[in-house]
This record gives sequence, C-alpha cells and structure tokens, in this order.
Amino acid sequence: MTNLPDHGRAPELDLPDPPEAAGGHPEGEHGDDPGDHLEGHPTSDLRDGPFRRHAVAAVTATVLGLALGWVASNFRLGSPEFGIPSAAPGSPWPLLAVCGAAGLAGAVLLRLVSARIPVYGPGRVAVFLVFVGTRLALAFRPEAPALAAGCAAGLLAAASWCGIAWWTQRRAAGRRAAEAAD
Repeated sequence: MTNLPDHGRAPELDLPDPPEAAGGHPEGEHGDDPGDHLEGHPTSDLRDGPFRRHAVAAVTATVLGLALGWVASNFRLGSPEFGIPSAAPGSPWPLLAVCGAAGLAGAVLLRLVSARIPVYGPGRVAVFLVFVGTRLALAFRPEAPALAAGCAAGLLAAASWCGIAWWTQRRAAGRRAAEAAD
C-alpha cells in the first residue's frame, strides 16, 4: 500500500510553533497595540497585524493615487468638447496637499474597516478615489468650496464602500446563524 495522503483532509505536518505561541511578536517587535489582534473573532485572520502595516498600506495607496493623478493630468482625456482637459497652469502643490489629505483620510477609513470585516479591494478603491480626485482637481482648479465638496464626495464614497461591506457581512452572519439554528 502507498503512503499517499487522504484527499479528504490535509496531511499532518510537524511544523515549529509560531512566534506568537512562544510569547513573541510575529515580526519580532515589542509591545503590540491591543487592538491589532482580534482573538476569537471569526474574521481575525483578515488583516491582522501591527498598526505600522496598516499605516504603510494607507499611505502607499494615497501616494500611488496622487502620482497616477499627477501623471494623468499631463494628458487630455476624451474629446475637446466633453473630455477632461490637461492640468491647468499654476502650482499643483496646494491641490496635491488637499487631495493627499482627503485621500489619506479615505484610505485610513477603508483600511480600518477592512481590518475588522471583509472589504473588497480597499487599497484599489483608495487608489481609484485619490486618482480621480487628483485628476479632476488638477484639470479644473476648483475654488475652495468646490474642492471641499469634492473631498467630501470622496470620503462619502469610501464610507459608502465600507457601509456596503458591513451590510453584506451582517447579512451573511445572519444567514449563517439561521442555518446553524436549523
């Protein structure tokens, strides 16, 4: 008889214990935040990790969206009558700072929610929202009220994306509970 593993279950492996079991941190750091790990939560393996990793992901998504928006602002999108023009003349730094601050707030919101519940593509959504906001701001150079409204719209879009994720997670948990009760 051969010693092939049973296809119904995974073969038993003799692996060393993870550093967390020995009392250490998985990345060798000291003193994690108590909110970094959700022990016993059904989705604790989603985006578990130190605060630094979440912060780096949010900043990376924001910087990538700003860079893509700035590069894309060098080109006209669409026809001359209805398209988005290339960047208007003037210094882009104030607009990039405002778009970066609003984009970082949206990326942090998406990342915080995705650390707790499953959110589809939080990084991609953050990059897209920052890209679109930066591209439109550099092309049209809006005044402060219109720029604030655009930032609020981006944050509302991020919050709506998180709300949809929360709603679907809640519905799925209700279905699981109903199936378990049957």
